[in-house]
Amino acid sequence: MVRYPTAANPVRASLPGWRKWQHCPRHCLGLAVVSIGWHQQTLAQSNALWQNHGSAVAGWLVSGLAIVVLATLVWRLRREIVNLHQSTSALEAQVQRSDRALVASGEVLAARTDSLDLFVRLASHDLRSPLANIITLIGLLKHQSAGRQIDGMENSLTLMEKSAWMMTHKVDAVVSLVRAQTAPLHWQPLDFDQILQGLREKFARRLEPHRGTLSWSALPPAEGDPEMLTLALEQLLNNSLIYRRNVPPVIELCGWREGGEVVIILRDNGQGFDPKYNEDIFTMFTRRSADSEGSGVGLSICQAVISRHGGSISALGRPGEGAEFTLRWPCVAPVALPV
Repeated sequence: MVRYPTAANPVRASLPGWRKWQHCPRHCLGLAVVSIGWHQQTLAQSNALWQNHGSAVAGWLVSGLAIVVLATLVWRLRREIVNLHQSTSALEAQVQRSDRALVASGEVLAARTDSLDLFVRLASHDLRSPLANIITLIGLLKHQSAGRQIDGMENSLTLMEKSAWMMTHKVDAVVSLVRAQTAPLHWQPLDFDQILQGLREKFARRLEPHRGTLSWSALPPAEGDPEMLTLALEQLLNNSLIYRRNVPPVIELCGWREGGEVVIILRDNGQGFDPKYNEDIFTMFTRRSADSEGSGVGLSICQAVISRHGGSISALGRPGEGAEFTLRWPCVAPVALPV
């Protein structure tokens, strides 16, 4: 049985001689009734206290839970900030390394460009001047020896003059190749009709005596450097006329767009070549025959120009039937152009 202090238990306080009367059944019944009433009063007071302060206790619990959640979020946020700082530091270090590599590459490229510019100046003046002098002296010798019967003199002078002119053409071709590899590109919309019409007029003196034709279908809109691409097409036309057959030369061009690229195909009815040389003919100073008038650099110039445009060029030879050249490059300027 639970014992209550007398001062706290109203039953004990109201019944004197508690120990005397606690074993009497009648008084025990009365005691039970009074105790039940006291407990009901205590429960009512507890309910009133909860009603008055329950909302405050609930608020405290919610506030505590919110503090715990907020602390967890703050801890996770700090951890993410640390990870982000570490990633940022690593990225900055990588960017710095890339910048240093880019600067080094730029210095190498600048040095190479300076060397090529020096070569162009050297070839344009220092090499051409002696050749021009040789050609002039040969002309004077031929004039002075006119009418004189010197065995082999005229043939020798003619051969020397031809060789000097051939060397001059090679120097010019190499200079054009260097410029094609280093000159800055100026991308803009291309007018193929204007470009090809200008080339037709330029090659008219070589086409008309052989009743040759240059024709093209509607070519797709594209962008590129007009001067450079004109140079490339000029070299292809020159190649077709150098290696023509004893029939009227026929040169045709067609083109279309394919997967973000412009495709231009040039076909001729010339001598053609063995398909095993489809790739070798783009190597500098490679000629199909030793006695041909070509410099051996024209197709290398074409390849350099198309490569600078981020494209490619391929060839397909058919011996005795002709050749076909396929040029591809992006329709618009790429984000990063190859060096």
